[in-house]
Amino acid sequence: MKPVYNLVTCILPSADVSIYLDVDETDALSRIECRGGKTETFENYEDMCNVRRKMRSISHGWHIVDKDLDEEGVKELLGKLVASSISD
Repeated sequence: MKPVYNLVTCILPSADVSIYLDVDETDALSRIECRGGKTETFENYEDMCNVRRKMRSISHGWHIVDKDLDEEGVKELLGKLVASSISD
């Protein structure tokens, strides 16, 4: 995944700000369960672990938002990140 990501980011324009909302697998599955309805094929513990591992391998230099922040904390942090990218 990492070589493909590096190739794509060299060819295509990238965002001014890259943000990764890091949610562990258990919390992600709990949130999926709370929303109700049918789950997608990849919405299981093993696949969530694989996706999280892959995302962590390519997110160096990104702003990582910890899932332990409450909703207001996440909104405030995202607002600051966007504002700082606009003023740069």
